[in-house]
Amino acid sequence: MDNDTFSILEDRIKKAVSHIEKLSTQNNGLVDENQQLQGRVAELEKSMKKVEKDTTRISEAVKDKIERLLNRIESFEKSVR
Repeated sequence: MDNDTFSILEDRIKKAVSHIEKLSTQNNGLVDENQQLQGRVAELEKSMKKVEKDTTRISEAVKDKIERLLNRIESFEKSVR
């Protein structure tokens, strides 16, 4: 092999190493972003469970109140007859 061949090979290797370094940096950034997103998903899941629990509690309270009001209306209707 002559010097030109080695020079071409050296350039290709430098480009490959540079590309690998860029990909490695990009991968590290993606790993960090993934960890942040996983944390955010966990926070949102926790919030969602709280909202679901609160919604169930509120729905039950509204249902109970409506039942009491209906019972009062029924009692009133019976007293008017």
